[in-house]
Amino acid sequence: MPNQGWARAWTNGFLRGALYSNGLTIALGQNEFQAVKQPSTLWAIATHANTHVTQKLYHGAEAPRLRQGFDFVGKMQVGAQDIADALRDAEVNGTYFLYTPLDRRTDIFDATNGNSYLLTRPLASSILAVDESSHPTEILLDGVVDPSAANVAGQSVAAQATGVITIRYTPIYRVLALECTVSVPKFNAYDVDYRFSEVVRV
Repeated sequence: MPNQGWARAWTNGFLRGALYSNGLTIALGQNEFQAVKQPSTLWAIATHANTHVTQKLYHGAEAPRLRQGFDFVGKMQVGAQDIADALRDAEVNGTYFLYTPLDRRTDIFDATNGNSYLLTRPLASSILAVDESSHPTEILLDGVVDPSAANVAGQSVAAQATGVITIRYTPIYRVLALECTVSVPKFNAYDVDYRFSEVVRV
């Protein structure tokens, strides 16, 4: 069954393919990472009654219920000069670049038929040569799989039904390179410990 066994055997394309970073692809077997939620999403605001009101940044009516960025912390075993050069360039470029380890994300919308919405980040297939047949976008309406409930393209969601629409997808992230630390643990080895921070843009 698709939900049994090691993740690389799953049928939704999770971690299947090559990591993409700053215009280059890197074999997933040479990369390990953690995706850590950014801590600045929720705010606890004190009231005069000595209680707290929890708020989140408002992104507009077209946003999903929760729009939260991630920091990616990991290590790459770099075996090619162009990859090493691209990582160094990314660290000092001062602007975001595109990155994906081909993981999966979910956005949930309280949708109205005929309205348009925006995913937190674009589909990887809208930018890379990632096949939707191997990395499918899954659409649910009120918890039930219903591909006709919405049209998804790029970062846009066009609702074709009213209700709770859930989109599960393989994204591509816009990230800043906050840290790239190089080490040479043994002869002919070149490792990069990195921290990439997602920039959410709509």
